[in-house]
Amino acid sequence: MDESAVTFSPEMEARITAYEAKRQARVDRLRDRARAANREAQQQYTLWDQQSSVIPFGQPILVGHHSESRDRRFRARLHRILERSQERRDAAQHLEARAQAAESNRAIFSDDPLATMKLKEKIRHLAARQAAMKRINAVCHKLKLRKGEPETADRLRRAVDTGQLSAPDVEALEQACRYGWRDKIAFPAYMLSNNNANIRRLRERITHLERQASNVAEDQVINGVRIVDNVEANRLQMFFPGKPSEAIRKELKSAGFRRSPSEGAWQRHRSSSATYWAQRIAQKLS
Repeated sequence: MDESAVTFSPEMEARITAYEAKRQARVDRLRDRARAANREAQQQYTLWDQQSSVIPFGQPILVGHHSESRDRRFRARLHRILERSQERRDAAQHLEARAQAAESNRAIFSDDPLATMKLKEKIRHLAARQAAMKRINAVCHKLKLRKGEPETADRLRRAVDTGQLSAPDVEALEQACRYGWRDKIAFPAYMLSNNNANIRRLRERITHLERQASNVAEDQVINGVRIVDNVEANRLQMFFPGKPSEAIRKELKSAGFRRSPSEGAWQRHRSSSATYWAQRIAQKLS
C-alpha cells in the first residue's frame, strides 16, 4: 500500500503523526534506558577495577591471618560489584533488543489510524494468494503431476514454456510440496483453508474496529478511581488519586494493566474484559 499516494484530511494527518510519534517515543525511551544501563554497568566495572587493583595479582586469602575475615568481606563485595555490572549490561542488551523489535515491528495495531486501510490491503494480498493457489492447483490437476515420476519435471517445464505456470509459481509449488506427505504435487488443502481463515479473521477485525470507531469516550469514577474508555488511544485507562497499594498493583498486573508514566495511568487495550476488571479492582478500594 502506497500511503504517500493517499490524501488524508488534516485531522487524520494529525492522528497519524501523533501515532508515529508515540511509536518512536517508545523506541527512544527503550534506547535511553539501554544507554543508562550501559553507563551503570561501566561505572560498576570501573569501581570493581579500581578496588580490585589493591589486591596483588595471584594473592590468595591468608587463612588464619588476622586479615582473613576482612579480606573475605572485601572480595565478596568486589564480587557483588562485578555481578551488578554484568546484570546492568545484560539489561542494556535486553532493552536494546526490545527497541529494535519495536522499531521493526510491522504488526497492525488497533490504535493505528490506518489500521483499517492496512487490514484491507492485507486481505487483498491474501485473496490474490488464494486465487493463485487455486489456479496453480487446477493446472497441476490437469497435468496429473506426481512426486518421483520422471515425466513431472518435463511437464512442469512445458507448463512454464506454454504460459500455464510461471517460474515463481513453480518455485512456490516446490516449496509447498517439499515436506508434504502426499504424492500429488499441488498446494495442500490445509494451506488454502488456513489462508481463507486468515481472510475471515481480518474481516472480522475490520468489523470490530469500525464498531469501535463509532464509540464515544466515556468516563466513570468508582471510589475515587477515574476509569476512562479512551477510544482514540484504544486504551482503557485507570487514574488513581495516589499510588495504589502493592496488593492492588499486583492485581492490576494480573488483569493485564500496565503503568504508563507518560499517561499517568494504568492501562490496557480496550475490551469488555478490560472494563470488567477495571470496575472490579476499583470497587475493592472501598
